[in-house]
Parts: sequence; C-alpha cells; structure tokens
Amino acid sequence: MNKDIDDIFSISNEEKIIKKVKNDRKKLNLKICIISVISVLIIITLCNLSLSFLSNKYIDKQFYKNLDIKTIEFQVKYPNKFISKQNYIETGYFKFQSTYEISKKIGNRLLYAGSSNEVNNISKTINTKDSYLTNGKHEVLSSDINNRTDDTYGLRKLYFLYPYVNYENTINDFNFLNDIDKNKIVEMSLSFDKQYNYEQINNLINSNLITFYWVDDNDNEGKKYCINNKWYENEDSIIGIKSIFYNGSNLTDINDRLNKFKDSINYFKDNWNPNINSDINLDDIKINGVVVIGTPDELKTLQNNSIIKHSIIGSVVDRY
Repeated sequence: MNKDIDDIFSISNEEKIIKKVKNDRKKLNLKICIISVISVLIIITLCNLSLSFLSNKYIDKQFYKNLDIKTIEFQVKYPNKFISKQNYIETGYFKFQSTYEISKKIGNRLLYAGSSNEVNNISKTINTKDSYLTNGKHEVLSSDINNRTDDTYGLRKLYFLYPYVNYENTINDFNFLNDIDKNKIVEMSLSFDKQYNYEQINNLINSNLITFYWVDDNDNEGKKYCINNKWYENEDSIIGIKSIFYNGSNLTDINDRLNKFKDSINYFKDNWNPNINSDINLDDIKINGVVVIGTPDELKTLQNNSIIKHSIIGSVVDRY
C-alpha cells in the first residue's frame, strides 16, 4: 500500500503531470491566440466595412452637393461655358477628387474649354487646382488682336473694360469682321461707354445676339482700385446674366435670364462662395457690357451703336 502511494508521487509521475499541464497550457494559449486573432480580424473587417459604407455615403452626398454649387456658379460666371461632364474618384476615407469637364458653346458648336479639379475631405476644405489669381497692375490691353493671349486650349480670351476707367487706348475689333469668312460664327465682348440697366440693353442691342450681360459687382472701394490701376477683366473674373442654362441649352426669354441670375445670386447670399460676390443690389443691376455671338454680318449691325466703347473678338468657329 505504501509502495503504491510512493509510486503515485514518484518523480517520474510528477514529471508526466507537469509535462501534460504544460502541453494543455500551450494548447489553451494557442486557442486563445487564434480566437484573439480571428476576433481582431472580424473587428477590423467590420470597422472597414462600416467606414467604407459611411465614407461612400458621405462622398456621394458631398459630390452632388458640390456639383449643385458648381453648376449654380456657372450660371452667373464664365460666358458661354457650362459643365458638360463630371465625375469623382475616391482618394481615401471621406476624401475624393472631383473633375468637371468644361465646354464652350458658340452658336451650335461645342468647344472643349478645359477642366476643373477639386480635392475635398470631411473638413469641407476644397482645394481647387485652377484658380485665377492676379496681383498688381495690368499691362495695357493691346489694340492689336495678335498681341492678346489665347488660353491653353487655343480659345481666344475675352476681355472687358470698365466704363468708369480711363484707359490708354480704345479697342475696336469690328474692323476685323471684314476679314472673317461670312460662314464663320464670331464671339465678341462689347464694353459700354457707361452703365445701363437690363431693360435698356435689351432695347439697344438685339437680345438674340446677347449670350452674357456683364454685371458690375464693385463697391466704391473696388471702383477706386479699378480706376487707379486701370483694371480690366477677363472672361473668368466677371459675373453676369447668361443666356444658356446649366446644361448648355438656350435661355431665349430675357425675363428667364434675369430671374435665373437673381435666383443664383440669392442662393450664394446663403451659401458663401469665394468666386462669387453676392453683395449685389438685385433691384438696381448695372450692366457694364455684353458678350454677343453671330455671323460677321450680324455683328456688323452693332458697329455704329453709340453705347459701345470697346469691342474685342473672342473665338471664331465654323458655322456648320
């Protein structure tokens, strides 16, 4: 009996028990590790799925919100241009890059006018890659059409001169219309001798030729700056009343044109946009100039109109 007890508590049996306990502990630890890894992977997967779902939902909503803002911006800026295509790519959680393809409509012809790229994240900060920043005094705008710059895509830029600024020269591109084939369509900016209201302009110039009415958005300080620096504008820096809708279709009714402009400016009074000065008295809109499109013969009918001080040819395209 005592011998059996001694055998049970012998060193050999004790080692076997310790070895078994160690093996069981290893197996248990391995199971715990496997369960922990699987649990972590499941949690990470669920987190990724949840983040992806929330990110995709945010990006989709924010993209279309930005598109609405951009579309309304184009309703009061960029003569004859509109957003013809848009898309976005996801660049990370709650981050994406939007691309807007721009077309310019001259007559019935559509010309590629470049693209606008914007980077957006959940902080609502938008970084645009195509800004129009100018500093200092302008060079004198040349009366020689060959000395004026085209844009990157070969489209001739339109320029606009203020009626209250005394410029060094008067630009008259009507003289070039005789050199342009009658089957061409011509884009031209007309700057006036003084400011007029909307109704006056539609009585003085054929509204069927007008595609953009340049609206003055300067306050008194802005006017002083323009006068002192002999400032002029280009087609990307002004706002106005457009005769094309957001999708490029024509707005032929002059009341529809004006109402669309007012609606857009009122929108930006509540939704700030750095590219739009919404502080405009919509009951007293001042027109500095217009953009017209037509054949050389159609535009020649405006040549002796006394309200036109400067005329600048933009892009010229085939009629058909």
